[in-house]
Amino acid sequence: MRKLPSTNLLVTFDAAARHLSFKQAAEELFVTPSAVGHQIRVLEEELNVQLFERLNRSIALTPIGKQYHCKIAKALQTLRTATVDIMQQNEETSLLIHSFPFLVTTLLVPNLKAFKALHPNLKIAIESRIDRSAMNSGQLEIAIRYGQQADDTMVYQEVSPVLVSPVCAPDYQPADPLAESVSLIELSTDPGRWDKWQQDCDIQLNVGDSIECDGMQAVIEMAEQGLGLAMGYFPALEPLVKAGRLKKALPEHSSQIDSLYLVYPKEQKDHPVIQAFSSWFSALMN
Repeated sequence: MRKLPSTNLLVTFDAAARHLSFKQAAEELFVTPSAVGHQIRVLEEELNVQLFERLNRSIALTPIGKQYHCKIAKALQTLRTATVDIMQQNEETSLLIHSFPFLVTTLLVPNLKAFKALHPNLKIAIESRIDRSAMNSGQLEIAIRYGQQADDTMVYQEVSPVLVSPVCAPDYQPADPLAESVSLIELSTDPGRWDKWQQDCDIQLNVGDSIECDGMQAVIEMAEQGLGLAMGYFPALEPLVKAGRLKKALPEHSSQIDSLYLVYPKEQKDHPVIQAFSSWFSALMN
């Protein structure tokens, strides 16, 4: 029987295929980019296939690489899930999830049932706060955050870009916000966001009046009531758009402000529960 590639090679390939970057894969795995490249070459030699196309400043999966990744990613997730299940049979495992309130409401809680179904014995606690709480509880913990901070003790795993684009009620008038005067609903904790978006998109709105509020939930509720245009943060708002509660007022105009990250202590990076939640949440966002 032909020898299978080592799990280490497959984990490296999975990381490189997800990020389409040896550098980002190296950061996730805490190795050097050259080590990732070496392991990919070893895997290609063992399989006698080319998994990646090496471009000038990027990489891309070959057709057979895409096919192979689709299959091994599922297998690796099965291994992670099986490991977590075995651990939970022997002891109760808890996971503390830190996130900001609006994302908890729109994305995390509505989908958490699916994660619990995969890990029914896992005890979950959610800390929902606007400010960034310290992660030093001594238990397994992971945070969902916008942007990075300089902290050598933490892993910052990029999940999705954060885009901003105006949203409003489906029947909001004027139908064309570029043609007439509009009302703005502004989030006071993110000053200058409208000016930055207009600059990035080369747009100048005709603003009649504005309402200011310090809570994102209230901002969105006012937009749903038809009180004006609110700045929408995506992917957090995607479920409300899909549900028809809001619409993108100018869908062709968006601006990237940062990225969404999963953050967890470096010493916990290989824990099966952290890996399982990371894989599940990343799949949810992509």
